[in-house]
Amino acid sequence: MSEPTSAEPFDHERALAQVRREFVGGLGARLVSIRVALDRLAREFAPRHAEAFYLPVHSLKGTAAAFGATELVPHATRLADLGRVWRESGAAPPATDVASARRELELLETAVQHYVDRLPDGGS
Repeated sequence: MSEPTSAEPFDHERALAQVRREFVGGLGARLVSIRVALDRLAREFAPRHAEAFYLPVHSLKGTAAAFGATELVPHATRLADLGRVWRESGAAPPATDVASARRELELLETAVQHYVDRLPDGGS
């Protein structure tokens, strides 16, 4: 077996652009999963619902920062903080916290749209 004599150099910018497209393409699904988990928590507390809310917002907080989506970070951080408290308390969140989370999620959705709008070609 012979080894290749030349290899195409790895294109870092192209790879990063692809990962960014995947990040942007998945934002809608992340928002839906966060909203579904919040709706479940509002109806009935279960540790799995708290976890299902916390994990995507916590993950979004870090990935948004990594992709320069700074407008998403404060909203994701506030939602992750609420989710962490609910997860650790093991108790249903007060209605005022759920209402705050709903408002924050709306702000996050607006921030996502602003982020996508400022990307060349909408991130695609």
